[in-house]
Amino acid sequence: MKTAHITATLFVSLNVLMCILLGWAKKDSRNVATRMRGRDAVVLAKSPSSKAVVVLELPDYGNTRVVAARVEESDVLRLKDAANGNVMAALVPPKVLVNADSVTVEVSGVTEKARGLRYDRVLETGFGDRISVYMSIAAIAATVNESVYVWWHECLDRSEHHAELCLHEINMHVKWPANLHVLSKKDFDKETASLPEITYNAGGLLPSNQAFDGVYTTAWKTMRLPGMLTQPHKRSFEKSYRQVCKELRFRNVEGNGVPEIGYTVLHVRGGDKRKGLHEFNTVSVLQQLPPGTILVVVTDEPKYCAEILREYHLRQHNASLQIVQLSVVETNNSKSIAKQNKLLHDFTVLLGADAIIQHSPYAWSAFSNTASMIRQVPLLSTWKSNAATPSTQKYIGLLAVLQQEEDCPPEFFSSNRPSEVARFMETTFVKKHKARAGAA
Repeated sequence: MKTAHITATLFVSLNVLMCILLGWAKKDSRNVATRMRGRDAVVLAKSPSSKAVVVLELPDYGNTRVVAARVEESDVLRLKDAANGNVMAALVPPKVLVNADSVTVEVSGVTEKARGLRYDRVLETGFGDRISVYMSIAAIAATVNESVYVWWHECLDRSEHHAELCLHEINMHVKWPANLHVLSKKDFDKETASLPEITYNAGGLLPSNQAFDGVYTTAWKTMRLPGMLTQPHKRSFEKSYRQVCKELRFRNVEGNGVPEIGYTVLHVRGGDKRKGLHEFNTVSVLQQLPPGTILVVVTDEPKYCAEILREYHLRQHNASLQIVQLSVVETNNSKSIAKQNKLLHDFTVLLGADAIIQHSPYAWSAFSNTASMIRQVPLLSTWKSNAATPSTQKYIGLLAVLQQEEDCPPEFFSSNRPSEVARFMETTFVKKHKARAGAA
């Protein structure tokens, strides 16, 4: 038999760190042999080759993180490194708690096989769009307690788009939901070819465009589970969406100057979405924020953003907001570490906000709208349309399209109607201020 070594470096406080290692593919443990060193340990692993597939379940900030890695024969894999291994699906019993310093696993000749569903789709889109779709895919798979595999687009040498963050860089910073496995295209094709497909852009489904596939109120209508699996309804999908979003975490993201709690984000979307300031009422909204509000500015075009803040200061002579402008990294190299860190940092800033004020045309930017949905952060769009006579409808732009098709998520507000601005202020600031005062 071939042998792989796993060394577990455990840090012990009052409680001993525990991990669970469980079998791959078949549930039958008769083909597994295990030798132990140090403390008592039982490990189940199966593989057809010199690579042992081991599944590690690790406590992580009070949550459970499941990772898996292929371990070459005679390799040593430390637990702290396993999180960056080749992530695979965690399967079912037998499960045995392990309390070990190190173990030696002898692997058998059982065929290794991924289980779950696959979603084979090119997503050459922005970071926000991609994360929004992945959360929807994880959610629909979760409605039937399945794992799902997707693939991250390869880096392109000449790409100027932040969507081209490399997979290994993303996996350094993103902890995906437990049932979502993001692979390279090569690994995806190799390991999931026999898995049943989640269907999209097919007859009877809502098209996977206009953000329908990334918004939880409509995404369940854009995809179909395979075979005899029960198709989700809106309520079950939204429940699963909430669960997978709770599991999404970002780690080792460098940043600066952001309060831990109690701030509002102004997200100004420029670049290819830059429009005249007359199409927005951003300054008017900023003037209505409570005095002393900490406003953290996130933008992809600082010069454009500066025009908005300059107009605010001209109108608001007492400068009642505490404005925090994040350091901006401008570079032509879209793959620079600095720019990648800024992108991920800005997204985590949005996730941690009390509220988001969004300056983006057509009442949409997937970057901030997705963060709003993931953490249920109220978001107010300041776009009032480019029409000569602005609409007085409750929703405009893409938010109106979502509302017409199914429902606009309750996290989203349009500022074109004064009553909606007032409702946003009440929801975001008055209620939260009362809640914090009560807690104090």
